[in-house]
Amino acid sequence: MTIDATLAARGSRYGSYDSCARISQALKAALQDSPNWPLLAADQKESLEMLALKLARILNGDPDFIDHWHDAIGYLRLIEQRLERKVEDEFPLLPDVSPACAVLMQICEGCEE
Repeated sequence: MTIDATLAARGSRYGSYDSCARISQALKAALQDSPNWPLLAADQKESLEMLALKLARILNGDPDFIDHWHDAIGYLRLIEQRLERKVEDEFPLLPDVSPACAVLMQICEGCEE
């Protein structure tokens, strides 16, 4: 497949590149203008920026193309997995205890009845 054929196929799925880029850049500018942007880790920033691109493709192209939605979930899941590992490292889990419950158990250990 030639580059031109690939671009034509993508255009039918994502809409016009210029329009998609405009939407994506506007979303990214809003993200970067938020108060917590400087506090985010590099992977969090990247996932949010990739999510902006996926949202732009949904808004500009075929909103029923399931890969847009699947990819968006994937970028958020990557951050969720890293944060779950962080919780597991900070609060070792008991068998069959969720990370959230483990955190609560650690907090409550110091509580008096």
